[in-house]
Amino acid sequence: MDKMNMIATAQALLDAAKREGASDARCVVASTRNERLTIRESKVSGYSPKTSYSLVLTVFCGDRRAVVKGVSSDAKAIETLAREGVALARVSGAHEFDGVPGPEYWPCTSEEFDELQEGLSCVDRGPIPDFHVLKGYAEELHDLSLANEGVVRVEVSVIYLKSAQVFATTAGFTAFEEGSTWSVFAEVVGDDNGEIIVGVDGSRACTRAALRPFKAVAARAYHNMCERRGAVRPKSDTIHVILRSDVAERAIDTMIDALDADAAFRKKTYLLGSIGERCMSEALTITDFPRIKYSPFAGLFDNDGVATKDRVLVDRGVPTGWIGGYEECRRLGIEPTGNSSGCSQVFVNPGSMNLDELCGKFPRVLVVTDFCGRGFDPETGEVSVGVEGYIIDKGKREVVHEAIIAGTLQEMLKQCIPANDVDTEGPIHVPSLYVGEMRLSGV
Repeated sequence: MDKMNMIATAQALLDAAKREGASDARCVVASTRNERLTIRESKVSGYSPKTSYSLVLTVFCGDRRAVVKGVSSDAKAIETLAREGVALARVSGAHEFDGVPGPEYWPCTSEEFDELQEGLSCVDRGPIPDFHVLKGYAEELHDLSLANEGVVRVEVSVIYLKSAQVFATTAGFTAFEEGSTWSVFAEVVGDDNGEIIVGVDGSRACTRAALRPFKAVAARAYHNMCERRGAVRPKSDTIHVILRSDVAERAIDTMIDALDADAAFRKKTYLLGSIGERCMSEALTITDFPRIKYSPFAGLFDNDGVATKDRVLVDRGVPTGWIGGYEECRRLGIEPTGNSSGCSQVFVNPGSMNLDELCGKFPRVLVVTDFCGRGFDPETGEVSVGVEGYIIDKGKREVVHEAIIAGTLQEMLKQCIPANDVDTEGPIHVPSLYVGEMRLSGV
């Protein structure tokens, strides 16, 4: 469905809701094309082209709210969806702080939106790839991955996603967005004296051309596999810990979860009482940049229609404020921050040392290269998580696995020292982080 038809469908949905008695409404009309091809052990093991179309209508009857979903845009289906939404809203619980944001919260007028959105454009304008195109890419990545010495099995996937959506409200804001994402993943399996070892890597970008070269993806997956050779269970001890850049985002992401306005209202965050206080290392500054050009994570507004904006989340160790959606922020008594969709693109300021220099500051240090399980709790700040990595002890390196580190985010981020090796893939750009001494459980 093209742009004008999607806009017309959204307006018809809002009009139908008003006719049924809604006081306000917002809706999303979305169309998605998703193709995924997987090669396992040199054969195509899966190909799933999917096209989906969806309508999501949020209806308000005074302070009562309901959300209904549909898949058809014909007139009868639209009327039925609106009728169901209003009927459900009338019998739902109160949501006195939710509603449709007015013009003061919009990123711009509807007339200005297309020009601003074009500046963030993240769309592959080439033809939609078919089975043979995806298969060609997957075979190239598969063969590069299998060519490395000691690899006995490979699985690769190539994924293409293209989406378009209209967001519209009865307050008069209408916006059309479209985007595309290419993703590739390689998993290589080797044998280490009878033990299976696995290495994984991937890349994601708006266009095929912007992906990391397949040779680089295959090489990193192989490197990650080789890092596991000769791994042993370490002795239990207290040890200095560094989270390598490709896994350090877990700690930062949990801290951002703890800044959620709804969690603050429910008193379910370890950061209660910490806003405006220096509770982390002065070396730690974290900023969200939601409008970076050509990023698959960029956006002018959140899921509620509130404008996004650059925001310093932590300023030299000081959390600057709570973040959240329109309802959650208003219930907490703060201005909506445009974060109902979470943070878009987070950057952690790097330090001055590279990873080797940072390791060299400590006589014995564990460098974490992978986590096993979640193990990070944004409510209490407690951390207890399985890890893999390597210990450097007076210059000697020992690969370890089947270990657990334990501590708290409060102490980890208070002692944090960032390196300068920022990982630029994904929505959180973070360098390797020294996080203090932690309890290590192994043998």
